[in-house]
Amino acid sequence: EGASKEFIGAHDFRAFRATGDVRETTVRTLTEVSIEEAFGGHDSLLAIYVTGDAFLKNMVRIIVGTLLDVGRGRLTSADVRALLTEEGQRKHAGETAPPQGLTLLHVHLGRNGANRV
Repeated sequence: EGASKEFIGAHDFRAFRATGDVRETTVRTLTEVSIEEAFGGHDSLLAIYVTGDAFLKNMVRIIVGTLLDVGRGRLTSADVRALLTEEGQRKHAGETAPPQGLTLLHVHLGRNGANRV
């Protein structure tokens, strides 16, 4: 849970975007990244909630893959912090989590028309 808090706030998420995403600005603001255990039958599942002002291509999936690597001991909170800078590189972040199980819960439209997911 400690590494998930590293994502909160305005950061440069260039290390958390798909190859080929060429948007000039990679700074995004996340207001929530939380992990909860959800139990279904005999299998233990994790629910990971990510809330922010905008997202880069595959950003949430790469955040999830990175958090799983932290849980497996392959990365640390300090590694996550280093990735959230303009020097962060995609190859040092976790794998892109598969899309199965990824669910969009809400889209909020601001008064000025800005999308909030």
